[in-house]
Amino acid sequence: MELEQPIKQDKLKTLAHLDEMLCPENLSIEELLNGCPADVRDKWKKERRLKGLYGVVNQIIYINETYGKPRGFYVNINNRDLKVICGREFKDQSLYVDAVHLLVSLGVIRVNSKCVPGVFSRSYALTRQYWGCDGLRIVSFRKRKERADKVRKPDTSEIRDSVMQYISNCMKGLCIAEDKLKEVLADKELTDSRKKRIKAGAQRIRGKISNLRAGRIQKRLYHSITSAPRQLRQALEWNGERMAEVDVKQCHPVLILTLCDGVPAEELERYNSVLEGDIYSLSSSPRELAKKEALRFFNGKYKRRNDFGEAFKREFPAIANKIRGFEGSVGRYLQNLEAEICIYGVIDKLRALGIVAISIHDAFLVPESRAEETAKVIKESFLEAIGFNVRVTFK
Repeated sequence: MELEQPIKQDKLKTLAHLDEMLCPENLSIEELLNGCPADVRDKWKKERRLKGLYGVVNQIIYINETYGKPRGFYVNINNRDLKVICGREFKDQSLYVDAVHLLVSLGVIRVNSKCVPGVFSRSYALTRQYWGCDGLRIVSFRKRKERADKVRKPDTSEIRDSVMQYISNCMKGLCIAEDKLKEVLADKELTDSRKKRIKAGAQRIRGKISNLRAGRIQKRLYHSITSAPRQLRQALEWNGERMAEVDVKQCHPVLILTLCDGVPAEELERYNSVLEGDIYSLSSSPRELAKKEALRFFNGKYKRRNDFGEAFKREFPAIANKIRGFEGSVGRYLQNLEAEICIYGVIDKLRALGIVAISIHDAFLVPESRAEETAKVIKESFLEAIGFNVRVTFK
């Protein structure tokens, strides 16, 4: 485990990582554990469990920062959150409870005294000495050492049809603009773990490894670019020409219109007018968080309420009922419909026009000189398939 230099709060772009934990600058759980009995030290100084203790602190900070709350604000955390951050070991409820109790006894966090079982759920906050600290630092659990004899993995593509073969061929013609890649990696907002993933993605592109395959339970395609951070796309070229990203704006909210038979015309008209702007503005949350809330509302069972979902139900009750009353998985339906249009509609037409094209779900990488032509094909394909117009953006 390695402690990195303190970082400024206003420069934090992403607060939660599987291998990096945020904590107050003046907090060292290891030093606090040194004052504990030997059996407690032996139990909690193991790297995975120590990561769990920092994970509780990280989650409190992450939730407060995400929702713009002060760092001393009480938040709900549970073992499911800790399992996502720290691994399967914290699936055990008792271990999670022990971690929370230990942090309380060490004076790192405090329990909300207003907790009433069945009425007001238990919540936690950092104690004053830590939430009053101005700075944050990263505690990193990344594995620094790598095997010197590490062998590059071969291409694991599973080509099933001519469209997939075309995308694979296009990917193998891609090159990395090394100067642009250096600019991307010089961005101080990027975390070390993201930079590492960008470099790994670039290495796969250099090695002509596409790893193209179809989804196991839906028709989407996945490959080396979809698995790499989006910043890598800025450094992609074809025959010396920059690759542009042509994106379908608000694709899934538009596809929801295919479920709207029987919805009152007035509500449909209001929904279409919202789609002409930014549907994510329905939520009071920051836009990136609002997009995640929308995905949970459209694609999941929506057991945990959020700002976007509740606002959507108020504004469009009939459409919300159609989504919630859909038999089967709405998310799988939308992804399959998106794949049918984007892969076997748009890509097929671009291939016929001789345009190099790589699909990234509801977006397309094409040579910059063919971006406008691609946008026209996208609009035509969606109009033919679902009878609704879509807007596209260029990146």
